[in-house]
Amino acid sequence: PQRTILLLSFTLAGCGSSTQLVDSGPSEAGPELGNGCAPGLTSAGPACVPIFDHCPAGQLARLGGGCDPVGVEECPGGLRAPDGVCRPVGPGVSCLAGWSVKERWCEPRLPAAPCAAGMSEVVGQDSCRPIGDCGNGVYGTISTGPQTLFVNAAYAGGGSNGSAAKPFVRIGDALQTAPAGAQVAVAAGRYIEDLAVTKSVNLQGRCASMVEVAGTGIPSSTGVAESTVSVSPGQTVTLQGLTITGPKRGISVTKAKLTLVQVAVTGCGDAGVVAAGATLIINDSRIAANRGRGVSLEDGDATLERVVIRDTAPFADNTFGTGVQADTLSGTPRLTMRDCLVAGNRHLGLAVRGTELVLERTVIKDTLPQLKGQSYGYGLVGYRKGAQPSKLTLKDCVLSGNHSSGLVLHGSEATLDRVVVR
Repeated sequence: PQRTILLLSFTLAGCGSSTQLVDSGPSEAGPELGNGCAPGLTSAGPACVPIFDHCPAGQLARLGGGCDPVGVEECPGGLRAPDGVCRPVGPGVSCLAGWSVKERWCEPRLPAAPCAAGMSEVVGQDSCRPIGDCGNGVYGTISTGPQTLFVNAAYAGGGSNGSAAKPFVRIGDALQTAPAGAQVAVAAGRYIEDLAVTKSVNLQGRCASMVEVAGTGIPSSTGVAESTVSVSPGQTVTLQGLTITGPKRGISVTKAKLTLVQVAVTGCGDAGVVAAGATLIINDSRIAANRGRGVSLEDGDATLERVVIRDTAPFADNTFGTGVQADTLSGTPRLTMRDCLVAGNRHLGLAVRGTELVLERTVIKDTLPQLKGQSYGYGLVGYRKGAQPSKLTLKDCVLSGNHSSGLVLHGSEATLDRVVVR
C-alpha cells in the first residue's frame, strides 16, 4: 500500500513558520508519481511535496522557495506595473515645448502673477506678452488698402469722410458708411460709443493697449445698448486689436460668425462675450475681470486658441462668476480650446451642458467658490442636458488648485490623456 503525505504550513505574526509532515495512514490507491514533480514541488520518497523556506517575521514563504513581504509592497514615488516592476509615475514621453517636469509630471510654464493691462499670459511662457503688435505710425501694422475706411479720435480738421487724410472720429460713423466686406482701421484713442455691427466687416484697431471701445449702456433712439459691441445675425465679422469694456456686456453675437484676434474684453458690467447659435473664433486674446461669465455660449460652435479667461467677478447678488459656460438649447454645441488659461474665476472655471468639449494643452486653475454661500469652486464640470450627456476629451491639460473639485461629471463622460488633476 502507498501512503499519502499531507503538508500543513502556518505563518503567524511574530512566530516565524513551521512545517509538519502528517502521515494519513494507508491509502487504498494512489498514483505512481515516479521521480518527476510539478514546479514548486520536490521528491520525498514516493511522493512530491511542496518546497517552502523558513522565513523571518514579517515575510511569507513562497511556493517553490523564497520569501515575500506580508501586505502590499510599496513603490516609493511610483506605481507597480502588472509585471511586478516598480516604475515611476510620470510621462513616458518628453514634455511639450514650454512644459517641464513638475512633481513628476509635465506642466507648462506660466507667469508668476497676472499680467497688466494690454498684456497677457501665454501657456508655456513664464513672462507676459503684449496683446498684438502696436507698430509705428498712426495705424501701426494694419495693412490698409484703397477701400479702407479710417477712424482717428484725435482728428480735428473737420470734413471727415473716412479717408486717411480726413478720418472719421467715431467708429460708428465708419460702420454706417462702410459697404459689406469693408475694412475699418482705427487709430489709437478711447472711443466712448456702443457699436451695432450690421454688416460683414473687418474692424481692426492699432492694438489692444492703445485702442479702447468703452460702451455707454445708455438709452438711444434704438433702445438701451445691452452690449458695447453687438453683431447682427447673418454677418461675418472680425474684430482685431481692440480693448472692449463698458457697463453692460462686452460683445454679443447671434447666429453670425465672429472672429476675435488680439482682443481684450475686460471690466464689463456683465458677461465678456455672449454667443448664441453662432460660430465663434477667439485667438490670442484676453477676457478678464468681467461680471457673471467670461465667455457664454448657447448652441453653435466655438474655437478658442491661446486665450486667457480669468478673474470673472460675481453678479451684484454675489452669484456666479464662471469663466467659460457652454449650454445647449437644441442640437449639440461644440467647444474646442487649445493652449488656453482659465484662472481665478468664481463659481466654475469651465462648465458645459450637453456639449462636446475638446481641451488640449489647457490649464484650469485656482477657481474660487461662489461668494453666495461659499459653494462650488469647481475647475471643470460636465453636465447632462435632459438625455444628452456632455462628452469631454482632455489631452495634456492641468486642473490645479481649484477650490472644491478639479473635475466633476454629472451624467456625462470624459476621456483623459496625460492630464494632471491636483
